[in-house]
Amino acid sequence: MLFYEPKEEERIGVKRVRMAAEGGANVIVTACPFCMVNIEDAIKVAGFEGKMTAIDLAELAERQMFRDTVITGMPVVGKDAKEAKDA
Repeated sequence: MLFYEPKEEERIGVKRVRMAAEGGANVIVTACPFCMVNIEDAIKVAGFEGKMTAIDLAELAERQMFRDTVITGMPVVGKDAKEAKDA
């Protein structure tokens, strides 16, 4: 047995995905690789594949750090970051 599967009406991951969906979320963020696997599976089991996704916390941070680069085409680091913040 690779993972412990408790005998419950509904798996915890599926419960969490349904809770997130009820709250209007379309992304679930985690920093735990084990949780990532469980949440990705729960998204499929709960029928939210294509409507919801799971991402790693580091991926979210990277997306936010480079968001301005994608929008403006210019990196926002160092002196440029201060100027962008002041603008």
